Amino acid sequence: MKKIILLILLAVSLRVEAQPNKDSLLIANGAELIQEMRMMWNYDQAVREYIRYQTFDKHFTDSVELLNDTLRERLVDSIRLSATNSKKVWDNYISPADNLHAKRMIEIIKTYGFPSKKRIETLTNIKLDYDPYILLMHTPKVYCDELKVLIEAERKIGNIPNQCEYGYILWHLNGRNNISYFLENGFVMEDQNGSKKIIRKHCD
Repeated sequence: MKKIILLILLAVSLRVEAQPNKDSLLIANGAELIQEMRMMWNYDQAVREYIRYQTFDKHFTDSVELLNDTLRERLVDSIRLSATNSKKVWDNYISPADNLHAKRMIEIIKTYGFPSKKRIETLTNIKLDYDPYILLMHTPKVYCDELKVLIEAERKIGNIPNQCEYGYILWHLNGRNNISYFLENGFVMEDQNGSKKIIRKHCD
């Protein structure tokens, strides 16, 4: 534990010194980086949705998502891929891409600092139609420890201003089984229609 803390402190020290250079790099290469991450984001979402809907038609999938829970699940159950084909998609298209995306996001964070939507839009004046942090939500376990150190360092120097995103990332990197990462970082537990739900409340 002490070793991890020392690594985080060292990382923070080095990143504070390097921050102006990283901001400059992000400004210079922002447009290209935004396109690259959008491609990764679209792939990440589309292939996962294909298992449920057997289509890449975003208009169709969005319309299904607007249905009530009962109708949506009934429809999805009738059109989703078979278990055999779902496994093929995971093995051949999703897992390999998750691995590549995780490695690339680590490179991006080390080179440019954490690419939060707010930071990118502020530095580049380009509006994003996606959230780059979602790319970290499918990070394979093998990269989680390295990313935890990076994320803590980036949070401390202000590159992850949205605490809900920070909590969401920590929840994933630490195994997706501890809701305290949500409740300590902007989320609250509320009763909705007789059931408890965790919702975003104090993110900024």
